[in-house]
Amino acid sequence: KNLIPSELMNFILSYLTPAMSLFTAMLMIPIITFNMFPLYDN
Repeated sequence: KNLIPSELMNFILSYLTPAMSLFTAMLMIPIITFNMFPLYDN
């Protein structure tokens, strides 16, 4: 027997995937900007 129905899993995935992509984008943007404009080049 399936614990989580496929409709619920589809619903959860459709809500989690944009949130995860937004989270990874928020993590990647400071790294990219620091690589393009290094602040600690002493």
